[in-house]
Amino acid sequence: MKKHLTNFFLNSAPFFIGLLPSVLAIPIYLNKLGTEGLGIYYLYLAVVGIGGSFDLGITQTIIKYLSQYQDKSPIFSSLLIGSSVMIISFANVIITVAAIFVYGILYLFGWDGLPEISIIFLFILGLLLQMWFNFFLSILKGNESFNRMATVELINKLIFTGLGIVLAIFFRDVKYVLVAHILSLCIQNIYLLKILKPYNYNSYSNNLKFQFFKNHLWAYSKWILVQNTVGFLNGNLDKFLVASTVNLSSLAVYNTANNLARLIPSFFSKGLGYLLPHVSKITDRERVRIFYIKYSYIFNIVLSFIYLFVVIGAPYFISIYLNDKVISDEVTLTFRFLVIASIFSATSLLSFNVFNAIGEVKTNTVIPFLSNVISLLCVLIGGLFWGFWGIVFARLNIILLSTLVRTITYNKIFGRKEYWIGLKLALPLIIMVLLFELYHFMA
Repeated sequence: MKKHLTNFFLNSAPFFIGLLPSVLAIPIYLNKLGTEGLGIYYLYLAVVGIGGSFDLGITQTIIKYLSQYQDKSPIFSSLLIGSSVMIISFANVIITVAAIFVYGILYLFGWDGLPEISIIFLFILGLLLQMWFNFFLSILKGNESFNRMATVELINKLIFTGLGIVLAIFFRDVKYVLVAHILSLCIQNIYLLKILKPYNYNSYSNNLKFQFFKNHLWAYSKWILVQNTVGFLNGNLDKFLVASTVNLSSLAVYNTANNLARLIPSFFSKGLGYLLPHVSKITDRERVRIFYIKYSYIFNIVLSFIYLFVVIGAPYFISIYLNDKVISDEVTLTFRFLVIASIFSATSLLSFNVFNAIGEVKTNTVIPFLSNVISLLCVLIGGLFWGFWGIVFARLNIILLSTLVRTITYNKIFGRKEYWIGLKLALPLIIMVLLFELYHFMA
């Protein structure tokens, strides 16, 4: 237990420690950039986040196989890194060419509302640099270098946020905030280049690297690609819908509430990332099942108390945090419902890492994929027909879907017939949400 807690906090340290400047940045950005500028900033972060799809799922593939073969086969590890460099480089070229082509077509047809070229350039550059940053972090994580990884992510967070705040205050232009992120990625990527030195990947031909990727990595990474793509859409489709069906100012309100709500799953997503290399080393499937059940119960009980603490304290925090009564009231009401969706999405993080670690990436992708498609359709329908609040309430479908997905995946992977396991695991959280909403309704 002590080792698990240590790895969890080392993995989540950059998020946890870097949280303060990030939290301070939003009200400053709101004040200096306005709601529309803040909306552009949120869109930039959403676009940068799609890197996990464009890299063909290679980063999580590195984590899994590097942790398994680092000490057993230096040649395998070198080819793993070499083929990954080749794939990400190829993806960078495709993204750049596609972006120029699409922008050119839209410009020629005179598409109304086309962003200025400098904004598009910063969006694409940020995406490319983030892909390389994710690649370097995956090597550190695959080697279980959690101390070093925590330091790197923390420094990146502090540079980005600190410089972004300074530039926002002096220039009052969102473009300079985006430049701050790009500069921080450049600094970190240059620094992290040295971790490639132990891998003699340049001694192999591109054809050999491609064949290696095709024969040894693609079977795993293709499902990670699907996971990342659906996960990206599930986490960002609502933002694009708010921006397109309402306006950027509403996106600022929605995403401020959503970002506060997403702090919980984001924190645990970072922390639980250590499970992928850790569980990959356990060969007994029954030991994995017992491990999963035990820590799932603990995790869900912890989440239920975190939910209660957060939802009670949110109105007071948000009013002080934003210092704007109108926006604070809107954000608080939106947050009340989005935090329920976020807390239930966090319940799947432990199973996601454990099931990927034991190689059940296909099952861990196909079943959640179907669930996410249903969720995306709900959000899409809600946004198109009922606008802002249609999107918010559509997000609550995660309560039912997350419970069903955990039940189906658990039974399929472990060959069990425990049809109420998902509900049993989620029961503490469901009871806590129902009790609070009942209290709020009767108050």
